[in-house]
Parts: sequence; structure tokens; C-alpha cells
Amino acid sequence: MANKYASSSMPEVLALHIPLTATVPTPALCVVTAAMGPKIAPKTDLNKILYIHTSPYNPMAWHNALNNCHLSCSFPNLVHDLTYGSPIGNPPPLMSTFLPQNLSSADLHPELIDQELVNKVAAGHMSGPFTLAEATTIFWGFFCCLPVGLVEKVPGDGNW
Repeated sequence: MANKYASSSMPEVLALHIPLTATVPTPALCVVTAAMGPKIAPKTDLNKILYIHTSPYNPMAWHNALNNCHLSCSFPNLVHDLTYGSPIGNPPPLMSTFLPQNLSSADLHPELIDQELVNKVAAGHMSGPFTLAEATTIFWGFFCCLPVGLVEKVPGDGNW
């Protein structure tokens, strides 16, 4: 096959070798994202949805237990959420600060808990300790905490 660029004074070029790892840039003055119309979700007929309550919790038993222990005001949404499901999204605003007592296991080795908290603060995984007034300022009002406790990794091995 004759090369159309060849002349009598120039030898014929048989192949041009480009390494596979080389990339050739392709200049583009501008790139436009193709316009796509919004996809419309199909309408759902809520009357055709079968609701099966599969929770292992008995909302009425929880209601009675909370009332008997005078804890209803501490967990105002629990029975509602057990009955109808927890809301998705932002929870309702807190109406008071919730500070539960630590678990009884926290009294077994308080030095372990103190050291774990010091380690977490030193590693930058948490801040504190804070007074109640400082925490209220940081969280701009009411807040809730979780109780502290110890769990033995393997029962009986002494590793917490």
C-alpha cells in the first residue's frame, strides 16, 4: 500500500509506535451537561398498602410500665413511636434535658471508664467534660445523654 504522504525523496512510513500507557489530551472549549427532564414518581394508592405491625413490643404494656414508674414525661414519644413507627427526619424538639443515671456496671471499675474518656478526648473523638450549663450553651438548649456502663467483652475474662 502506498503512503499518500510519501515522495520520492522520503522513505515510506510503515507504522507509528505509540506506547499503550501514553494518553493524548483532547482539548474541549466547553462541556455542557445534557438536560434531563425530571422523572415523575408513580402515584401510590395508599389504600392498597397492607400495614402489618411486626414490632415485638407491646405499646400498651410500655404505656402502663412508664406510667407505673412515673417515667412517661421522660419518654413522651415512646408509646406513639412503638404504635405508629418512629418519624423519619428531624425528631421533635426536646422539651427538657434528659440525663439518665449511669448503669450499675459503671460502679464496678470507674477507673476504666475515666481512662477511656480521657483517651477519647486526647484522640479528638469527643470533647469535654462539660458542666450542665456549658452543655446547655453548646447545644443551644435542651439535650439528652446516654448512660455510661461497662460490658465485659467475653464474660469472665476481665476485659471490659
